[in-house]
Amino acid sequence: MRRVLRSGGLLLLAFHVGDELWGQAVSLDFHLFCADAVVGALRRAGFEVEKIVERDPYPNVEAQTRRGYILAS
Repeated sequence: MRRVLRSGGLLLLAFHVGDELWGQAVSLDFHLFCADAVVGALRRAGFEVEKIVERDPYPNVEAQTRRGYILAS
């Protein structure tokens, strides 16, 4: 992503936070990440992290996993 991002451009990531679902370890076709792991990967790739936000899921609306959003440049 860093290689193709325009100079001065921003990267916004959104992801589910955690490593289990409904109290059980999961094996699905997607991955849950801890924000620290994503931030570390972005920094190693040369990004500067501008903002990190995590939120709880909306009850009865979406899958009950936390969400993470990271803005980087």
